[in-house]
Amino acid sequence: MAGSADKCCMPPALTLYQQLITAGVSAELHLYADTDHAFNMGRRSERLSDVHWPDRLADWLSDGGWLVPRHGQPPLGVPAP
Repeated sequence: MAGSADKCCMPPALTLYQQLITAGVSAELHLYADTDHAFNMGRRSERLSDVHWPDRLADWLSDGGWLVPRHGQPPLGVPAP
């Protein structure tokens, strides 16, 4: 995940994504339009997509099974895959 105007981190994010896909690894890449580096640190953005990027991260982690604790019970508020 990166901002489309992030000169620091957007190009490496694209490269990593392409390398993962080439290697046959399941991957997602989210580039947020018209955003720069650290686009929502401190919740300074008014763009809904910027404000809700943590939700997309939680969705991805949940879809991959990363949010299910070892004892098998899903965390409250986050559906298990």
